[in-house]
Amino acid sequence: EEEPDDSQIAWENLEAARGIVERMLTSRPEDEKLNLDLAQIHLRLGDLQKSNGRYHEAIADFTKCLEIRMPIMGMYHRKVADTYYN
Repeated sequence: EEEPDDSQIAWENLEAARGIVERMLTSRPEDEKLNLDLAQIHLRLGDLQKSNGRYHEAIADFTKCLEIRMPIMGMYHRKVADTYYN
């Protein structure tokens, strides 16, 4: 059996984390920290997709990150700008 590469392991871990945080948010949808954690997961998924040449998937993850961060942080926050930079 072939060993998974680092990017596959990273993707699996990020997807698992996304699923956990999304389940936690079902009982606490207004929890800003959990929402920002989810945004960070989407940012890292976008980074991973971009590095693997999957640009449409990367854009979708970066967009989801922005959709979560903007209402909480505001459009002029450094982390929102960092997301646009990606």
